Amino acid sequence: QQLAAKFGASRVSVRNALASLEKQGYLYKIKGKGTFVAPVGDGKKDSFRFALILPTPESNFNRDILSGVHAFCKNTDSDFITLYAWQSPEEERKCIELCFRLNIFCILLMPVDNPENESYIRSLDRSVVKLVFIDRRFGGNTFPLVSSDNFDIGYSAAKHLIEKGHKRVAFYLTTVQSSSVKERIRGYKQA
Repeated sequence: QQLAAKFGASRVSVRNALASLEKQGYLYKIKGKGTFVAPVGDGKKDSFRFALILPTPESNFNRDILSGVHAFCKNTDSDFITLYAWQSPEEERKCIELCFRLNIFCILLMPVDNPENESYIRSLDRSVVKLVFIDRRFGGNTFPLVSSDNFDIGYSAAKHLIEKGHKRVAFYLTTVQSSSVKERIRGYKQA
């Protein structure tokens, strides 16, 4: 009941989470006494634990990222949790803080398209928090980034077409609401 109240989850969800942690060897039960955290160095292979925070589950791009992380974890016997910020800077910050309460300090973050959390993220202690941005990041931060370089893609594509003798080159953007729209459009225009 305390865990359900603390994390705003149902008792069934908490029971399922605890059962999963027990199955993975992180917890053990003693009948009549309770549930306990498994001791470190019990011979079990250490599992890399991290969080994946995405702005929304509704994008095919985000689902592809989730599938890739899941495949990595399956191949390396690792585990992770997925949290969604629902395109809200406030929810994004809550997700990060939830990770800290769960003692998860390795975070893959695709930020919401709103710079409201820039100073908060810059204030995170890099010696404690291992954060990697996915696809976009706030200007001026020094956390690592995993992304396709959209500027380079636009530049290289235009250069290739011009070198092939094309006199008129156009790029068609399917949406103006994709991630990092301003950066992508700027890259295409410059290219």
